[in-house]
Amino acid sequence: MDIQKPLARYVSKYKAKRFRKKLRHVLEFPGINCTNDPLIFVSQIRSGDIIPYLVAIYSMYRTFNHGRVVIVGDGLSDNDRRFLSSRIRGVEIRSTEQVDLKGLQKGGTWERLVTLLEMSKQGYTIQVDSDLVAMEPLSEVLDLVKDNRAFALGNRTNPGCVTLPEVSAWVRERGWHASLHMQIECELAFEKLTALSNHVYMRTTSAFAGFPQGPKDFGLLKNFSESMFSTLGVRWSEWGSEQVASNFMVSNQGNAVQLLPPKYVNNSKINDLVGAKLIHFYGTYRFYQNRYEKYALQALEGIRS
Repeated sequence: MDIQKPLARYVSKYKAKRFRKKLRHVLEFPGINCTNDPLIFVSQIRSGDIIPYLVAIYSMYRTFNHGRVVIVGDGLSDNDRRFLSSRIRGVEIRSTEQVDLKGLQKGGTWERLVTLLEMSKQGYTIQVDSDLVAMEPLSEVLDLVKDNRAFALGNRTNPGCVTLPEVSAWVRERGWHASLHMQIECELAFEKLTALSNHVYMRTTSAFAGFPQGPKDFGLLKNFSESMFSTLGVRWSEWGSEQVASNFMVSNQGNAVQLLPPKYVNNSKINDLVGAKLIHFYGTYRFYQNRYEKYALQALEGIRS
């Protein structure tokens, strides 16, 4: 019997519980007061995300000190909603069931992406994953918001903003196979989307992305999604498709920017976090060497001071 996967899940749950315990004092922070401005922060969270989410939104909000906060709740209880409303005064909380998906697929955080695009008609909208930590004010993001330019968190080893066929070619040149990851399988399939071959794509993460204020082409998103489903079948309904769709939509906002290391970093074994302004502690390396706990505590100390 292979015990590696059950053991890994147990260790991950233990570390997540330890993290929440160490950061529990964030629940006592005075919180923030939302303002009705054309700047909107959107997140999708569950009950178990509340402590890391508060770290993320508190550390993020201090760059701007204004704006609306929208939460897409995935199974949040009434008590969760009351608590969040007491700490993020003026927060707008809606359930995943309340999101009009406009014919797009359900689940896998697609509700979040649709909400981001819908809200960006009213103001510049930023996706804030609960596993983000802003170590200091994000001056580059502030400038992008002022200029109404799209952005997403990227990586220097990726090819930049290129056409869909160029993405497939770049992935294939590296010898990567579809079996490695859902995102890779999707990107290899891009070369088959001939009707969208002039559209562009950045290999970024949907965890931290900015959508400029203005009208949004849901028809483009639906066309992309339907084309991917025609190519990949039910595989396109699996977890990870939303990130690919988010990358596509951000990239095609026009003049989109990748936020890159060393200031904007995805935590991993090879990335140095010293001097980073924003860190994404994504699943694979979330609790690697207890960095998440260390930097989250530092960020909270900075907020308190």
